[in-house]
Amino acid sequence: MQTAANTPGGIGDNRYIKTSQYQLVKIIRMIFGWIGIAVNAIVRLLVDIIKGLAGKS
Repeated sequence: MQTAANTPGGIGDNRYIKTSQYQLVKIIRMIFGWIGIAVNAIVRLLVDIIKGLAGKS
């Protein structure tokens, strides 16, 4: 069983591919989370600016 896990295309390679894909998915989710937070902050800032301009005029 140990030799099967170490051969190319064996169980070990599949495990590595699954973990690397899982890491990639985690990174992509984290990036999208940051983008969501940034967009939310920008929208809130723009709304505050528009409210400020409307209040002054």
